[in-house]
Amino acid sequence: MGLLYWAQTRIPCGTTAVLVATTQILVALAAPLAVAGERWHARVLFGCAIGGIGTAAMASGTTGAAQGLGVVAVFGSNAAAVVTRLAAARLVANVSPVVLLRDLGVWVTACLGSLALLGDPAAPGRASAATWLAVLYLGIVASAVATGMYLVVQRQVSTARLGSEQYGSAVIAAVAGMAVAGEPGGVAQWTGIALVVAGVVLVARR
Repeated sequence: MGLLYWAQTRIPCGTTAVLVATTQILVALAAPLAVAGERWHARVLFGCAIGGIGTAAMASGTTGAAQGLGVVAVFGSNAAAVVTRLAAARLVANVSPVVLLRDLGVWVTACLGSLALLGDPAAPGRASAATWLAVLYLGIVASAVATGMYLVVQRQVSTARLGSEQYGSAVIAAVAGMAVAGEPGGVAQWTGIALVVAGVVLVARR
């Protein structure tokens, strides 16, 4: 999540959301190698190819080294998300989601908090009340609650299909970013959005 939040300071939120949606494509490619019962299908491979082309189209619309690093950071976050999802798919069958969420939350909080303090010990003292509220929201609602719901649903839905919720939020974020926040959206961005969404839909269908 740290990489993702950092990337959002470099590239538009709509672009970030659509690039994050490609996590589903990576999961579909990796799931058969790590999760029992998952298989590759021609439709899945075709969807992955379309999504890859769409991602390239969106990335081609970035300008400058800062935005390029933002795209790289998003894919780093995606790779970490893929590992987490596949590990969850293997573990949640035998371990309670409550236990997983509790233990993972403690370790993640401890590690990220330690890294933040080591990197800039004065940072907590400079943070405003609004900043701390934002941190609490991202940690509790956007991370803990969302992860808990994901782990519960993981017991009932295949790993490849479970990520289908991402393309809806990606489209909403992309359109809102361009229409409301005035973020740039040229032909490359819109073409990329359409291709990524089409690819994820094909991958997620069963």
